[in-house]
This record gives sequence, C-alpha cells and structure tokens, in this order.
Amino acid sequence: MVEQFKIIQFTDLHLGPHHDDKDQQTFELIKQITETYNPDLLIFTGDQIWSEGIVDAYETYERLVVFLNQFNTRLAFTYGNHDSESNYDRNLLRSIEKQTEFLTEKFESKIINDKEAYVIPVDMENAKYLLYVIDTGSTDRTHYGLYDFVEPGHNVWLSDVQQKYKEYNNNLLFTHIPLPEYNAVSEARQIKGGKNETIGSPLLNTGTFAHILLNGDIKNVFAGHDHDNDFSFNLNGVSLHYGRVSGFNCYGDLCRGAREIVLNDNGLVETRIIEYDSTL
Repeated sequence: MVEQFKIIQFTDLHLGPHHDDKDQQTFELIKQITETYNPDLLIFTGDQIWSEGIVDAYETYERLVVFLNQFNTRLAFTYGNHDSESNYDRNLLRSIEKQTEFLTEKFESKIINDKEAYVIPVDMENAKYLLYVIDTGSTDRTHYGLYDFVEPGHNVWLSDVQQKYKEYNNNLLFTHIPLPEYNAVSEARQIKGGKNETIGSPLLNTGTFAHILLNGDIKNVFAGHDHDNDFSFNLNGVSLHYGRVSGFNCYGDLCRGAREIVLNDNGLVETRIIEYDSTL
C-alpha cells in the first residue's frame, strides 16, 4: 500500500468579531472536513479573519486558534490581505498561533517587511516533499497595483532553500494572493474547475514564477484570495491551483469547502475539491 500524507487547504475563512451564525457555519465546516478526512496537516492560506475598522480584531484570531486546539492535527498558516488591516501587525498573529501545541515547525523561516516565508519537509520512504509557505502580504506599497506581491528577497530565498534541499524535487508552494501567471488560464487548453471572477493577482510581477521554473523543484502552487475561482491548470510543467473558499462570512457563490492534497510515496501529488455538507 502506498504511504500517503494528506493536506487540507482551508482558505478565506473571513471570521468576524461577533461570532454570528455564518461564522458558526465556518467552524462547523472546519470540524466536519477535518474529522471526516483525517488529514496530517491543515494549512490556512490567508484571510482567516477580516479586520479593517475593527478594534482588537486579533481576538477573532485567538478564537480560531483555541477552536483548532481540539484537533490532534498539525497546523500551518500564512496570511492574506485582510488579516492585519487593523492596528496591529502580522507579528502579533504569529505569536497568537503559538497558543496551539499543534503548530508545525517552520524551517528556514525568513521574515521580510513583516511577511514570513518558511518550509515544511515531508519525508517518506521513497519520496521527499518540501512545502514552501510564503506570505504574499496585503496591499501594494508601491501603488503600482492594488494587491501585494512576493518580496524579491523571498524569491532569492526560494533559490537558497532549493540549493539546501536538493533531494526534494516534487515540491509545493502555498500563498494567499495568486501569482500573476494565474492569468494565463485564459490560454490554457485544459482547465479543471471554474473561473468565475477576475483574478486578483498583483500587477507588479517580482519574478516568482521565473524562479520556480529555473529552480525546477516546485511542481504545484496553491493560492486563495478569489472566492469564486477554484480552477487548476498546468503552465510550463507547473500546476497552478486555487483552494475552495471556506468561509461563509464573505462574498462568493461557490459551495463552501476546502481542497484536499495527497502526497504519495511514489512521488504522485493528487488534489481535489471537497465540499461542505450542511445536512450532516
């Protein structure tokens, strides 16, 4: 039997400060999917909360972390454009995450402009995977575009890490804001899933996809951010995926859910969308 490592990607929870019925549905979704599919890792790819104009919005993040303590499952996080719009920074969110004993160890951590990148090694008998996690930030500080981008220094970091982990060559990258190359979906011959809104990528392209192609070790990229997109397609040998929006307290017509990612000991990466069943 092939050994497997299961990952569930939750994205765009958009939990609010009042813990209303929609937030309760989001918590129920996390619980149902986690208990049903029994993953080895839960990864949250940004916009766990919405914080603009909310005093002490970080308390909503604390509520999420306390909720996740009930699961005996490793946890990984990165942030989106709504997580720290209030009067605090991402460093506070990182400190809140440490309130859970299940936070996965972050290897090769590098923080640039309050945005953290790190890796998670997954070692199997016959296959080795490296999970890159990069915080893509919030808004474009150059005002060239609306959304933030991968820091140029984190692109250099990608190459440095690849040189250190040369035996890992079928790797995955998780971000919140999709890379500009997601826009190439309009020319793709085969698309799995739906494109139902404009892709919210940064206008400023710092060359992350170029580094991915030149380094040659990352084969799958996973993003969130756009609630009505859940497509996957292949671009120059790299598969670009959206997670399925998981939160009920935000826009979007797609059925709420998550993305399951299965790493196999034979080097095969399988992924699919999981939808929440509110009748269970």
